[in-house]
Amino acid sequence: MVLDSHKYTVYKLSTNESERSKLTNQIKGHTTISAMTVNRILETFPDVSAEWLLRGAGEMIKQPPQSIVANGSAVNTGTMTGHASLTANPEYNEIIALYQQQNEDLRKQVEFLQAMLKSVTNNN
Repeated sequence: MVLDSHKYTVYKLSTNESERSKLTNQIKGHTTISAMTVNRILETFPDVSAEWLLRGAGEMIKQPPQSIVANGSAVNTGTMTGHASLTANPEYNEIIALYQQQNEDLRKQVEFLQAMLKSVTNNN
């Protein structure tokens, strides 16, 4: 599904014939998908949701960054452009705090996903 949506082939994802055979079997569901394969897919397709790939939860493609609205002003949480001017403006303190909280939440999600990958690697 991921390869189809990105117009990608197992041939392009693999580095050699042996790996190509393993990937084909994993993608077709003949064998359990390995942590290495999960990691390769996530590295190759950064727009694919790790949550979806690992647990089937949510959407396959990550949603674009959203804006935080505070005091009637919106800031795109997906960029840091102009952050120096935000810190100099006291009315943006709330926005900065929300951004920092979102950053911390994302950091925790990364730690959780890394632990899951480590667990999958140890079980294989």
